[in-house]
Amino acid sequence: MKAVIDTDTMRLQKDELNFIPMKPGETVTLVLIRDLQTDTILLTPSSRNIRFNLTDRKIEKLSRNNHLHNTFYAHRGVVNFQLGFPYVNLFRSAYGNESRSGGGFMGIALGVDCFYTNSLFLNVTGGGIMNFMLPFPAMVDFGSGVEEYHGSLYVAVSNNHMLLRNRLSLGYGLCFSHDTWNTVDYGPKDDTEPWQDASADRRSNSLGLVFRCHYYTRGTFHVGLSYRPTFVQFANGTRYKYQHTASIELGFRIRL
Repeated sequence: MKAVIDTDTMRLQKDELNFIPMKPGETVTLVLIRDLQTDTILLTPSSRNIRFNLTDRKIEKLSRNNHLHNTFYAHRGVVNFQLGFPYVNLFRSAYGNESRSGGGFMGIALGVDCFYTNSLFLNVTGGGIMNFMLPFPAMVDFGSGVEEYHGSLYVAVSNNHMLLRNRLSLGYGLCFSHDTWNTVDYGPKDDTEPWQDASADRRSNSLGLVFRCHYYTRGTFHVGLSYRPTFVQFANGTRYKYQHTASIELGFRIRL
């Protein structure tokens, strides 16, 4: 037996089909094809989570089904808005003959997922990350000494695969970033000590790759890891220069 839902054709096993309409309350045309017989059923379900038992032509509502719920966010034609918070960030910054690694907290990212098959989607994300020293927002008074500040504004476009019954996604693509690496010298503790300002402001644009891995819960929440290596730097000319940023991200998806 085959089933046609709008323009999607599916072959059935055991005469059962799990399906979620695009929006609650949407009218869905289901066509059943068995041998030379064709039946058309017009469905207007009130629940996102439903199962069609095609042998008896009846609808059973399911209150809990992780796979079905995740399918609401992951099938062809779906567009999801992504709100992410890169919580832990790692940096390898390079400028001229200098390079430095660092890490810290805080960031924000906004993105859109566009599913072009039931298991593949394009993601476009723009975000900003930093290496704030505390895992929560707070005022910090350094007073004296030298501190290193790393930051990155980036735009990434990636192709992603849904795996493990829509619980895991793996992606790869291109990334463009504006990177900053600043050294701030707050001066000596004692005003009588000799002091030579060691402050420096380093900025560059870079082009590279992005690799993404996200795990999705039953609802909107997900946790992920993003690695963004860059290889081409645009600063006082164009040159090969390896840098990278990596983030552990907490996020939410909202279906549009």
